[in-house]
Amino acid sequence: MKNQQKTKQYIRNQKGHRVGVMVAREKDNHFAIGFSLCATKKGDKFDPQLGEDIALKRAYLVLDEGKEHVVPKSIESQVIDFTEKSFRYFNDNKELVNDNIKLLHKFN
Repeated sequence: MKNQQKTKQYIRNQKGHRVGVMVAREKDNHFAIGFSLCATKKGDKFDPQLGEDIALKRAYLVLDEGKEHVVPKSIESQVIDFTEKSFRYFNDNKELVNDNIKLLHKFN
């Protein structure tokens, strides 16, 4: 496996508490974003390591299988900012796989 890079950023709620994590993972001149968001309204507590593991798995699903995932409206702007930072981190010479971030509203 070639040298792979990653970068991460925590997702914060309005009070500034960490409630999730985003990871950008590089592979073969492409990169993908994965994220994990804790269900704090249901009483869950954010675990940074578990969140990163989930986010990495989702990024790999995009890179390896072309999967797409829906970004909740509540973190849309943070994901857009992170994607832009990731382009710079990977020196602007990588392509975002499959435009894998679908900025759709999630309806319950």
